[in-house]
Amino acid sequence: MSSIKQQTRLELYFGSSETPGLYRTVFHPPRSSKPIVGMRGTTLHTAALPFIWGPAAQSLSLLFVSAVQARVQGNPVTMPILEGGSASPAGALARLLKKRTTSWLHDLFGADASGRSLLHRIVILGNARGKQHGPTTATLREEYLSSSDIRVFIDGEDISSNEPELARLTAQLMESYIPRRNPRESAWDEGAPAAAEDRILERS
Repeated sequence: MSSIKQQTRLELYFGSSETPGLYRTVFHPPRSSKPIVGMRGTTLHTAALPFIWGPAAQSLSLLFVSAVQARVQGNPVTMPILEGGSASPAGALARLLKKRTTSWLHDLFGADASGRSLLHRIVILGNARGKQHGPTTATLREEYLSSSDIRVFIDGEDISSNEPELARLTAQLMESYIPRRNPRESAWDEGAPAAAEDRILERS
């Protein structure tokens, strides 16, 4: 397992603004010398894979950046990083992983020899279907993709060890998160993204 941990790496590239957006991902799968490159957009003229900056991509970004921030702060990354109801980032990740390999986001992380999306190995969900008491939680599986192997860039500058910049980016990602409309409700589920349940777990 240690060799997998060393080989699996992720790079996230954001643009700087009041509402930062992820514009490129570079994922290095285990036991592969060829990275998987994702580019924001729907029509690309490169070998990169396209993705849309929607709730699922926002939630994944928030999970990864929050994990890097927790590591820099010296907090345990093995604890749940995101929690919330169906309209929260944790809920968006639960819906994403329910889609199996039919979602384009799964393409950005590849699959194993059996065809199982590697994203299922990277993210650990708790109460994913919301049938138990309490919120849905999302955690990074450190033994597969270590937070120390995630690099975060803003306008090309590596901020992976810069706690103030990571904290600022995390806050901006949370503030700009827009939940999808809950098809089972006539209104937005739990209201605005600033609702108490739509949060990153506070660490002491």
